[in-house]
Amino acid sequence: MGKYGGYGNGDNYLNLAIRGIVRYEVFGSARALLNSGIARKGDIMYLAPVWRSGQDCHMGVFWGGTPSENALWSQTQRTKCTVTEIYMVDPVNQIYYFPISKNCEIEYYEGDTP
Repeated sequence: MGKYGGYGNGDNYLNLAIRGIVRYEVFGSARALLNSGIARKGDIMYLAPVWRSGQDCHMGVFWGGTPSENALWSQTQRTKCTVTEIYMVDPVNQIYYFPISKNCEIEYYEGDTP
């Protein structure tokens, strides 16, 4: 369940990616993701910070109406769920992008199960 628990914990998604279980793409910036043309509304994003003391990851759902629309649906401890541009308070090192299939399931590599 991850260090802090819960299925929505970003560490769980990152661990599945690192272990090569789920399909994902890595981008160095929101601009690179938006320019790729792969973004689809409903896909999951894990925003990994440049790790320093006191920083944290952030998760959200791509909410753009087109692959290039900069929109992230997420919640922080300070806000209700809202749509904003793809950003973090802490500097982002990488964006892990998890495509969701048409039937709303995470895409696994062939033969792998969670």
